[in-house]
Amino acid sequence: YIKAGDVYQVNLTRKLSGQIEGDLNGAALALLQSNRIEFGVFYKFKHQYIISTSPERLFCSDGKTITASPIKGTVQNTDIQAANQLLNDKKNLRELAMITDLLRNDLSKICKPGSVVVNGFPILKTLNNVFHLVADIEGELVETRMSNIFKALFPGGSITGCPKIRACQIIEELEQKGRGPYTGSFGYISGTNHADMNILIRTVLIQENRISFNVGGGITLLSQPEDEFEETQHKAKNIVQALGIDHKQ
Repeated sequence: YIKAGDVYQVNLTRKLSGQIEGDLNGAALALLQSNRIEFGVFYKFKHQYIISTSPERLFCSDGKTITASPIKGTVQNTDIQAANQLLNDKKNLRELAMITDLLRNDLSKICKPGSVVVNGFPILKTLNNVFHLVADIEGELVETRMSNIFKALFPGGSITGCPKIRACQIIEELEQKGRGPYTGSFGYISGTNHADMNILIRTVLIQENRISFNVGGGITLLSQPEDEFEETQHKAKNIVQALGIDHKQ
């Protein structure tokens, strides 16, 4: 599809599943302690639990300005040399640039003309198991209704691809099963129209003693299949170790 010109990038994911025993509050605490978490979630609905250790923000808004902070580009956290390699890696920088441009376009639908700017590119985010590249894109809102803000931004470009609609169609074809809450969004909207919403990555769904979660990455023309698969292994590592899961690919 990339070679045919349909898309520049698609974020493909795969699901892992397994059994979990014991106290789910303890499981959530183990995940909390396993990594640097900025947008974590522990949510119960009937007999289902969502536990998220997300490091990614979809957007935050104070009612006047809005900022989106997509993550693109990942490498295993081994040492400072790995971080420097990521910051200078053409494939990962191009991947981030594609999604940054997509977010500039999404934000322009709800912001004043000429107000959308990139405030940081690339920003290095350090987690226990991986390094990420992040960008901050900001604009001045002309549209303050949350329904229209979500219509412009959701789902996040970093977990779909570019262009977004065609990428979503390809994801539906190749993954075949819906992602559930994974790569959705969780956060808050206040009475003063302040909002902060995450992207539900590094997120597990628990039903009874059955646990499942997805891991994935952005596929571009420069992607190497073995490297992309290894990236998903690094992303899954902390969840598997923290919860002691016997998982199946």
